[in-house]
Amino acid sequence: MVIKADVTDAQAVNDLVKKSLDKFGKIDIVVNNVGWTRRRLFVEKPVEEWEKEIRLNYWSLLYCTRAVIDHMIERRYGKIISIASDAGRVGDAKATIYSGCKGAVIAFSKALALEVAQFRINVNAVSPSTVMPENLDEDVGKHSAWTSPDAREYLTLERRAKSVQFYPLGRLAKPQDIANVVLFLASDRSSFITGETIGVSGGSVMI
Repeated sequence: MVIKADVTDAQAVNDLVKKSLDKFGKIDIVVNNVGWTRRRLFVEKPVEEWEKEIRLNYWSLLYCTRAVIDHMIERRYGKIISIASDAGRVGDAKATIYSGCKGAVIAFSKALALEVAQFRINVNAVSPSTVMPENLDEDVGKHSAWTSPDAREYLTLERRAKSVQFYPLGRLAKPQDIANVVLFLASDRSSFITGETIGVSGGSVMI
């Protein structure tokens, strides 16, 4: 079931969760997978962009997590998985606000994991590096996320070839690489893992 909602609006998120519970009767897994930034130097970034990035990259996680946590505590079961970023672990020039938000995602996940472990709720984060669309040319043509000048420059063959040099495994991440780790954390095979940030970076960031 697909439900359109503004995850930067607490009431919209609460309505989303209510509709899900009405339909399925329970929520086992939440994946906080919202992210956005516009690359520019911190001194050039207007406050309006700060606010948008913080609301999308951090407040959305707080709203979605808060909306389900009581239900998971009552059931004594749950998996909360949040998509962080290597920007939040090592910083990324021209993505200062984004880096700060993703660092907050990691710290929040650790702290919440401590609070809810007694209820058999696992809270973890996944930290991707650069991820390229599976069908790059097709996706770039379809999705507005790839149409800005910054994104176009970021996706050029020259830029991608240069980026690959930083990855010991010799390629950039594919969406499925991230999905595989999320699937593992959502399964009971990861029942003894909580408070962790799992990097999916092809060896480019090892911390």
